[in-house]
Amino acid sequence: MKRSKLAGLVAVTATLVATVAAPASAGSVRVVDGDDSTMLADIHRVRVTHTEKWVRVRIRFDDLAGSGLRRTQALSIFLDTDAARTGPEYRFQTGLNRGTDYRLHKVKSWGAPGRHVDDCGYRLKIDWTRDLATLAVPRACLKDPAKVAAAVKAVEWNNKGTKKVDWMTARRAFSPAVAAG
Repeated sequence: MKRSKLAGLVAVTATLVATVAAPASAGSVRVVDGDDSTMLADIHRVRVTHTEKWVRVRIRFDDLAGSGLRRTQALSIFLDTDAARTGPEYRFQTGLNRGTDYRLHKVKSWGAPGRHVDDCGYRLKIDWTRDLATLAVPRACLKDPAKVAAAVKAVEWNNKGTKKVDWMTARRAFSPAVAAG
């Protein structure tokens, strides 16, 4: 009798844990890249969050430079919204120094120039004090995908023209796909 009660309690507990844990993990994924580059715009962590209305990609860097006098820093975020296709469907590009502009493109491959996505309310916030960049894109801009994965690339040029590149974890590697939570 005690074993059956214990087995029942274990089953109920496992069901409750699975039910509680699923929504939190379904809407967000965190990728740790670590300190793997000598460039100041070295990507340390990326969080991809997929909500009912927004897709957010938050990147923490080693040291963002607000001024481009000593180094110019740039960022590309590639979004995969269709797992059946190889590569990204969208590319977001921006500088990371003050006064920069940014743009979202619909693309057919990694290197394709793409077509500008008309302003649909996407935005970028750069916090130079905390070394953070956060992209927020309404799901409607991305045609309301069921899942989204992101690949992130930072580029840095010093005042002598030397270029360094850092990809999140590996070149053209996507995060795990995140379902809307």
